[in-house]
Amino acid sequence: MTYNLNPDFFELFGLPKAFHQDNALIKTRLYQLQQRIHPDNYINATPHEKRLAIEYAARVNEAYRILECPLKRAVYLLKLQGIDALNEMDTSMPMDFLMEQMSIRERMSLVHHSHSASDLLQLKKEIDAALIECEKRLREYLGHEATDLSEARLWVRKMQFYVRLHEELATMTSATLSKDQD
Repeated sequence: MTYNLNPDFFELFGLPKAFHQDNALIKTRLYQLQQRIHPDNYINATPHEKRLAIEYAARVNEAYRILECPLKRAVYLLKLQGIDALNEMDTSMPMDFLMEQMSIRERMSLVHHSHSASDLLQLKKEIDAALIECEKRLREYLGHEATDLSEARLWVRKMQFYVRLHEELATMTSATLSKDQD
């Protein structure tokens, strides 16, 4: 068996190079690829073929981790275009967005100290809506034909902020729910 270890992740999974993807299809393709590279298929293979299969399996798993996550998928699409979307040296963001982030963080702090489940739920709804807007914009800018890579980069960076906030809210929600059960 021969394996091409060099295709991009979309090609590896037989998917179009676009932000919008069917997650069920990604999972199906993962299972199909895993069946092809299952160790049982290589019982009589040469050591070289076994090593290649292991490398290919690692590549398939890495591709899945990237493709199944909207933020990672968008970053990867921009990387394929030669753009480092999350360059840590570039911290410039629109002032209105930064002000919004400060406001959300202040509200998160208040909610954290008040342990208000209703306020927490409202904040979660707002963050979820912001993530949906990011995905909508990225479908537009990173479609089958990438239209505006600088805008796509901006929306990836916004999405990164919202993903972090979403994760922090999930932690706060767990803590609030556990306090309510005590």
